[in-house]
Amino acid sequence: MPHGLVDDRTRLDDTASVGTPEVLFVQGVSGRSPTDTVHLHHGEIWGGDFRLGPLLGRGGMGAVYKGRQLSLDRPVAIKALKSHLSDNADLTARFEQEAKVVARISSPHVVHVHVFGKHRNHHFLAMELVEGEDLNKKLKSGWRPAPAETLDLMIQAAKGLMAAAERGIVHRDIKPGNMMLTTNGLLKLMDFGLARLAHHVGSATSTGVVMGTGAYMSPEQCQGRICDTRSDIYSLGVVFYELLTGRRPFDGETYMEMFCQHIEKDPTPPRDLDAAIPEEYQTVVMTCLAKKSEERYQ
Repeated sequence: MPHGLVDDRTRLDDTASVGTPEVLFVQGVSGRSPTDTVHLHHGEIWGGDFRLGPLLGRGGMGAVYKGRQLSLDRPVAIKALKSHLSDNADLTARFEQEAKVVARISSPHVVHVHVFGKHRNHHFLAMELVEGEDLNKKLKSGWRPAPAETLDLMIQAAKGLMAAAERGIVHRDIKPGNMMLTTNGLLKLMDFGLARLAHHVGSATSTGVVMGTGAYMSPEQCQGRICDTRSDIYSLGVVFYELLTGRRPFDGETYMEMFCQHIEKDPTPPRDLDAAIPEEYQTVVMTCLAKKSEERYQ
């Protein structure tokens, strides 16, 4: 669906010279888990084929480890769901769906999932291991890419979203922390844990269910309405804005403040914050951030 976005950004590229809390409320289950952690042993063999390595990081639903697939002798990332969450049938089904939907996407700009499995009381995903750093960590270190580099990264992300859209998949949680930049400059979208088939109508896509990360959520997400790829385009616009200006278009001390701004407040044009930003880039950003989804790139 986001063909217009990629085409427009490609046109700009030819002419140019140049941490936020997560929200997840599904059937009364919060994506945050205050006490349970994943305690696993280095060297264990999971699923008969994956050797567990060192911890890479933790998230609200589990932990990610470096590992190796023995049969193919290749490095992998192993994402393990917290044990108490593995006992929740709804969350386990959602975790398994992550593997199925991402495995259907064929794009160099999406982290590939190899296997979904279970080891003792832990469900896990074995995924492509990406050598690099997510954009959130880079931003926290003071990184501020040049406008031309920012445009290139957003084009790559848009191509990943296009590949997902062609499979009817909506990410629903596009943000810097879910965008990995490899050591050779390739951007990959990761963590489709909130992904849903765009045509599927169920508990996770019903009106009143809020999914995403507050500072990057589209107006329709903030209102708990059914979303499509244009919601991902809005979130990508927030990231584009942040990389260009060094700040997000909307911020607040509470979720409600952020939600109200996404729904009602117009963002400050990027060039009002930095006149060096090309006008064409501003046009792309403001189109992505349109309040009405039909006014964004289709």
